[in-house]
Amino acid sequence: MSAYDAHPATDAAPWDPEADAAQPSGLRIPETLIPAELEQIIRDGAWAEIVAGETDELEIAAEVMLLSDGGVELDAAERIAAFLLDARRKQTRA
Repeated sequence: MSAYDAHPATDAAPWDPEADAAQPSGLRIPETLIPAELEQIIRDGAWAEIVAGETDELEIAAEVMLLSDGGVELDAAERIAAFLLDARRKQTRA
């Protein structure tokens, strides 16, 4: 047996990019910020931008407004962006 075979890193589960991109369990945008019928579409789309590396709150807010097709005002979009970015920060610190 070589040193490589006994190395703990080879026993680790393979890297799973899907797991790294997964939303925290139970993550939902507060109903006070978004119509219920748009919540998942916007959450999924904005989350994809965030895990792809976008960290600018205004860029995420713009994405929220595009995904909502006018269903979310700028103030709410900025609050949604801040909420999702905060969730991602907490997730990556865990």
